[in-house]
Amino acid sequence: MKLKNTFVCVRMFASLCLIVTVLASSSMVALANSVKPIGELIVNGKSDKSVTVNGEPAASGRTIFAASTITTPDGMTAILDLGKAGKIELAPSTTYNLNSDGSLSGSLTAGSARVLNSASTVGIKTLTGDTVNLNAGDMVTANSATAKKNAANASDLDWWAWAVVFGVAAFFILYFTIKSDEDGTQASPVR
Repeated sequence: MKLKNTFVCVRMFASLCLIVTVLASSSMVALANSVKPIGELIVNGKSDKSVTVNGEPAASGRTIFAASTITTPDGMTAILDLGKAGKIELAPSTTYNLNSDGSLSGSLTAGSARVLNSASTVGIKTLTGDTVNLNAGDMVTANSATAKKNAANASDLDWWAWAVVFGVAAFFILYFTIKSDEDGTQASPVR
């Protein structure tokens, strides 16, 4: 009889421990965190090392929180997608610290970063101590104090360069049209 009472007490104690464990680890307690997710990480490339977020290995689809530190190894890039705030691409061998305000802004301590798109200007602090303001397509390196325009930017090839290209093409078309009329040749013979 004493053995039966001891067994019941042990069973009740184990049940109580299980209930406390379930409540402590449930979403209402575990997710009661003031830090909200602000975006996701997209990883590209192959390397024997992995992209890390706050020192932990991260794969594509990893949730990013404000004030995170993202590090990319050689041979791998990462894109921070913060939804409406925009996207920023981190080149290989880059360390980027996101600000705690939930925007793309942050500090670059190694490597380079390029703004793919953004709702507003992105301020990135570099090792020089300067905050560089970037627009979509602009790039900055950790040792730079100014933004570099992306080679794919239309502003890199000004309107006058396009005017020269089209002007030269029009000149040659007109020249060969007049030259063929002087020779007496016709574009299509009359039959």
